[in-house]
Amino acid sequence: MENTNSYTDIGIVENIYENFAEDRIEQEIAIPDYQPSARKIVECRAEAAVLNKSTTNDSVTLDGVCSWDVIYLSDEDEALHAITCERPFSISFAVGQMRGNVKYKVRTQNTICKLHSSQKATCKTTVCVAIKIEDRKNVQTLAGVGDEDVELRADRKNVLEPLDRCEKEFKIVSEMPMRQNTDVTVCRCTAEIVVGDTKCDEDKIRITGVCRSKVILLDQRKCRASALEGETPFTQLIDAPGVSAACFANVSCVPVEKDATIMDENGEKSVLFTVTVQANAAVYCPREVDLYVDAFHPKYILDTQRTAPEICCDLFSVELSDRINEKIHLNTRGIDVLYTESAARIEKIAAHENTLVLEGNAVVGFTYAADGDVTHSEYTLPFQTTKTLDRKFCQLRCEAEVYTPDPGFIILSDTEIEVDLNCRICLNVFDMQSADVISDIKLLDDPQEQTLRTPLVLYYGTKGETVWEIAKKYLVPVNVVMSANDLAGDVLEEDKMLFIGRH
Repeated sequence: MENTNSYTDIGIVENIYENFAEDRIEQEIAIPDYQPSARKIVECRAEAAVLNKSTTNDSVTLDGVCSWDVIYLSDEDEALHAITCERPFSISFAVGQMRGNVKYKVRTQNTICKLHSSQKATCKTTVCVAIKIEDRKNVQTLAGVGDEDVELRADRKNVLEPLDRCEKEFKIVSEMPMRQNTDVTVCRCTAEIVVGDTKCDEDKIRITGVCRSKVILLDQRKCRASALEGETPFTQLIDAPGVSAACFANVSCVPVEKDATIMDENGEKSVLFTVTVQANAAVYCPREVDLYVDAFHPKYILDTQRTAPEICCDLFSVELSDRINEKIHLNTRGIDVLYTESAARIEKIAAHENTLVLEGNAVVGFTYAADGDVTHSEYTLPFQTTKTLDRKFCQLRCEAEVYTPDPGFIILSDTEIEVDLNCRICLNVFDMQSADVISDIKLLDDPQEQTLRTPLVLYYGTKGETVWEIAKKYLVPVNVVMSANDLAGDVLEEDKMLFIGRH
């Protein structure tokens, strides 16, 4: 028979690949002849950045550079000096068939620096890369059938369909006053971008957040390093054609360039901090669609084709926090802690009805001086936190950002430290449903054998049974059953004797 069906496309996001990899990187540092020689390493920090992403049919390669900032104390002038070194890295992932959008996060951990002589040292760090690949595609489903005798049962869903991704690069500039007008130089600067609220408008996405900046200064006169910290709120508009107020936006912001300059105005010194931020927004637009899940014909056998896309039915943001307080034993004596650092990663997210359960690991690092070298020790602290919401879930897909300010600590003894760490977790939660829907229907030429032999049947329906199930069982149109029995709804509200007439 001639196919006069109509169809519609539903946009979905499919998770193609997700993985995590580490690479241990080592770099030897030679102090130039024009710089004073080193007596003791005071501080060493590492930072990694991806500079290039390349893809083939079955792999993704991330090429970047790891840089170390080393502060050391010199024998010659008893002052602090800084030296920087870099080493490229390359991490590849075998992803099968490459398609879609590649997202990644990079961080460093377990950084150490060992002094071999007054002119040479070795820096080591671990570069950690988390990668995720998503593909936006359209799934064709049935929208209508040309033969009016085909009975269709539909589930009406509010589907969030992905639009094209939007991006914008912008700068955040802040001025941090210095507490003392001493002779200092900038050694290193860091930035963390925390996205707060996102709001969609006509062809625009408004994002608000805060930039947490930190600048390490070297005080040559007092022979020590100090830090300036500040928070700068920001608001930005991202051009997003086709976006309306009903849309949802999932925005991530990454600092790509940082710079700190010492300003001196009328004897008052300050640090001008500039960070370049790359914002990426994934936008989802709501649409009500009828997803046809079942069909039958009173006379003909149906050749029904199906598809089972995982559709997004809701998207919302959740914020959680978890405080970790632990006692840690260090493998050394005579603790001289120079600085601490921390990071956290969510390992598992589960939903039990309306409760979210998150499990993860926080990594706390301590850098301390020992025999002229900087030694770094890291400790993994598991955590679990829950959040009860005013909704239930089908399936979850979550994107988590975990913020861990520098941990507080108390030295309890020569070998024991008490750590106090607060993990702030920002979740974008996607409520997903696997919908087994009809993508196409064909009527076979041969009529099917009718199972109903009498012109009228009495059927005893039970409470909760649907008219659709009964009509399909006897191959009678739904409206015939409903009109013959004066039914107002599709579900029987009580046990009832029904008249099933032939069509």
